[in-house]
Amino acid sequence: MLRVVPAERLGAGASGVWRTPELGRLVRALNVGRVGSGDFRLRAADPAWPTFPGAQLVAGVVVAAERAVPGHRVSLVSWSAGVPAPARRALRIGVEVLRRGPSGDVTTRLTVGGGSHGRAVVVLTPDDAGVPFPGRRRALPVSGELVPVELAERVATGEWGLDPTTVRGLVAYVGAAVTVPGGPAATVLASTIAFAGPATTGLTPIRLGELAAGTHAHARTEFRTASGALAVQVSQAVLLG
Repeated sequence: MLRVVPAERLGAGASGVWRTPELGRLVRALNVGRVGSGDFRLRAADPAWPTFPGAQLVAGVVVAAERAVPGHRVSLVSWSAGVPAPARRALRIGVEVLRRGPSGDVTTRLTVGGGSHGRAVVVLTPDDAGVPFPGRRRALPVSGELVPVELAERVATGEWGLDPTTVRGLVAYVGAAVTVPGGPAATVLASTIAFAGPATTGLTPIRLGELAAGTHAHARTEFRTASGALAVQVSQAVLLG
């Protein structure tokens, strides 16, 4: 189960406050809108945050990639963070198709704020491709400070009532949010998110491991279904605040 810390305990940042966002505002923020011929606009779920948290940037990349390539779902995200972006201003996400494979896979490159706030390579597969990897692993439950209680419950129950792309964006948000040693004050340097299949219902987030060395740390989390099948795996490197 996810342990969610109340907003008043998150503390203040340099020019704002870290607090748990309302689920409705997070869903609306991830409903990225098109700008011009192909870019997307992403707004912070809470403009009172000091900056966009890495979790929302990664989630926005997932949603933008699937919106840009209809009929496909994200299978792999490789994210490199840039300069922190103030939460009070919307960000533009650019999408470029790099390659279309013979099996239907599509490789894209996404930039946030022209690349100054982050870059990602995203691989998408056709909606009807992929099978969850079977298996089971014992590990400790994880906790997350920027995850609304209602969102944590929906990850566990699978009762979404939302379109699959938004759901994958929310799962990516939770995965990135809980895979951050040091909490929201830590700076995410790089993220990798792998979707093993289309499953997004009844998921349990499990912390696989965490390694800290001086001011840097690395953590891994995975989401498994009730049957033990691997659905999502998240790996992040962070700079501790």
